[in-house]
Amino acid sequence: MKHEIIVIAHSKGGCKKSTTAWHLANGLRQAKYSKGKKVVIVDADVQQTLTICNDIRATNKKLKPFTVLQPQSVSELLEIFETHREDIIVCDTGGFDKDINRFAIANATKLIVPLAATMPDIAGLTMFQSIVQDIDADIKINVLLVGVHHRQNDFKDIEEVISDNPNATLLKSKILSKNLNFKTMEHGLSVYEVGDVICQRYNGVIDELRQN
Repeated sequence: MKHEIIVIAHSKGGCKKSTTAWHLANGLRQAKYSKGKKVVIVDADVQQTLTICNDIRATNKKLKPFTVLQPQSVSELLEIFETHREDIIVCDTGGFDKDINRFAIANATKLIVPLAATMPDIAGLTMFQSIVQDIDADIKINVLLVGVHHRQNDFKDIEEVISDNPNATLLKSKILSKNLNFKTMEHGLSVYEVGDVICQRYNGVIDELRQN
């Protein structure tokens, strides 16, 4: 498949979309996943977290920065998708419902919805599923649990919400609650540069997406 557009989206803010997008983009750069392709980041979030992280990364001569693109409109996003058909695109969206986010979702080859196992995030998932349904996009919602305690294994509330949507699935891979997820980004790094075991979790997410 030439066109690979991985969109990280959720209508709720604060659910670790940018964190997820950043580490997955770094994970996808591994040769076993990229297979020579370039990984491009699309920062469609008004907070521009990934743009800031990449700017910090660019100041370290030992690190390879990303190409980070910041579309301001649907037409600009369309142009990016068309221009980078041979690349792997990781698109981070904002925690709001706007045309540019809907367009990203509609054109995603893989859609990831990160959320914590909390009532606000679960309620937000219900709203997000209705948005995807309204878009009428033929796309599977891959729900990714983030900030999970290593002993936590009961996710019945989330599974119940997802069970109502035949196009949604809960990924087996879960991202543990570790400060490295955030601390590394402050220095333009990812968990892959520090070699933490949490890399295996992000690799698990990528493997699941590739298998589905």
